[in-house]
This record gives sequence, C-alpha cells and structure tokens, in this order.
Amino acid sequence: MALFRRKSKNKGKEIDDGPRNFKWDEILSITDGLTNQLGEGMFGKVYKGKYKGADVPVKVGEDTRGKNLRGSWTAEINMLTNLKHKNIIKLVGHGEDVQGSNLFLVYEYVHTDLKSKMEALTWSETLKVLKGVAAMLEYIHTRRIVYNDLKPENVLLDEDCSVKIGDFGAALEENEYVQIYTPGYEAPELRTNGKAKPSFDIYSFGIVALQLIMKADSVKSLEDSRRGRSGGTKTILEHKRELQKNGQPVVHRRLLGSGCDSKITKKLLEIVDKFTIRDPTARPSIREVLVHLENL
Repeated sequence: MALFRRKSKNKGKEIDDGPRNFKWDEILSITDGLTNQLGEGMFGKVYKGKYKGADVPVKVGEDTRGKNLRGSWTAEINMLTNLKHKNIIKLVGHGEDVQGSNLFLVYEYVHTDLKSKMEALTWSETLKVLKGVAAMLEYIHTRRIVYNDLKPENVLLDEDCSVKIGDFGAALEENEYVQIYTPGYEAPELRTNGKAKPSFDIYSFGIVALQLIMKADSVKSLEDSRRGRSGGTKTILEHKRELQKNGQPVVHRRLLGSGCDSKITKKLLEIVDKFTIRDPTARPSIREVLVHLENL
C-alpha cells in the first residue's frame, strides 16, 4: 500500500517528534472523520489527515476475527520506532480505538510511489531509485532484518525521486518464519525454506529492478507494448528471457534514450541475472549489490 509524504506547500513544517500514541478521537479529528480516502491495501484503508500543519496519511485496519492484523501492526510499530534511515518512512504515531478493533498508523507524507512513477523515470532517476532501495536494504541487513515485501508499491518517492521505503508490516528478523509475502516477488526457496534470509530481499530487488528497466507495472500477465499484444501469463523473468532469445531489447526505449547505452545495458542485465539466480548462495550480498550499481 503506497503511503505519501507532505507536499511542497508543507516544506518547513517538520514533524520531528518520535512516534506518539494517538487516541481514536484524535484520528477522527485529523482525518475529518475518515472522509478522504487515499487508497486501500491488505491492512486496511488509508486516509488523508492533517497534523501539526502537515499532511499525513493514516492507515486504519479493522482487526476482526480471522484477520489477525495486530501482529503485523505491532511489528511495524517496533520496526519503524527503532529503524532510523533517510530511505525509511517516518512513523509519526499509532494507536487503537477503545474496543481495540480499529488499529491505525500515522506516517510522514511522501509524494508518490514507484508503481505510479515508473513509466516516466529517466535512466538517471531509475539508477537513483535503485541505489536508494539498496542503501535501505544494506542498513537493515546489517541489523539482521529482512524486509520481505519489496515491490514498487512499497517504494515511495519524493518529487526529486528520493526513496522512502514504507510498510514494514512483513519485515522480520533473520531466521524468523515468513508468513506474509507478495506472490511474484518471493524467492523460489521460500516455498521449501520459510526462514527469512537477506537473500530473499536480493531476489525481490532483482525483480523490482527488472520491472524498472522494462517499465512493467506487473510481474505477471505482461503486456508487450513493443508488439501491442498481451504477454499472456508469463512471469517477468520468462518474458525477459523470451525477448533476449528473439533478439529484442529488454531495456525500455525511454531509458535507452536517456543515457542507458549498450554498455550499461549489458552490465545491467548481467547484474539482474545475479540478483534473481535460483541458488540463494550464489546471489550477491547487498553490499556487493551497491558496488554493482556504482559501477554502472
């Protein structure tokens, strides 16, 4: 679920406090009674709010029987309270209603998300996004944390394409068992070994990188815009291999026309192959990923 940061009109109105506990009445007040919905995701609905003069998104989930949202809600609060990095979304506050049925999180406002912005990104912007995501992963991996849900909707972007990663509800400490993931981004070994490993994030990073360079807004049922017809139900990796087999360009023409030359393209596809190799022990560490990106 994409969350958003304050718009330019709010510049200078910083929310520097640590995460605070909001009361339900306060949430109803700052969101004008939950009247302006921004979106909806697995956790619940996101509403636009105003706090200390700045726009804030408020994510509200109903913890009904069988939904079991409290676990991911608590995990996200703990993660975002303790993780401090320029590429991680800031948690402004959290809380629940008196009955404990409505759980909510209040975040800083970010301009847009990668899924919405992907089509328009130039090569320099694409590389900036990849480096920002990798920097965040390096920070959490050194703390033995696995993000576990890397996808374009969770990569948030400011107006200058600076990265903020949101939604830490699926994040785990290394070797904890994975219970939540997004199909299409999960590492193949997750099906047989469900203990969280940094290599899971490297695989997901490779899929997101491939989406970025192909400008594919989905990892399945891809539409081949080069031919104007449906790509069927192939995965993005299968689609890439098919294009290469047929001698067609994998990297989108917008990137090729904005500084991504043939030399960079060759290196780019080689490192994506390293990130998405089936053998997790053969994938690079996140530090090695950053070196690869610096050498592009």
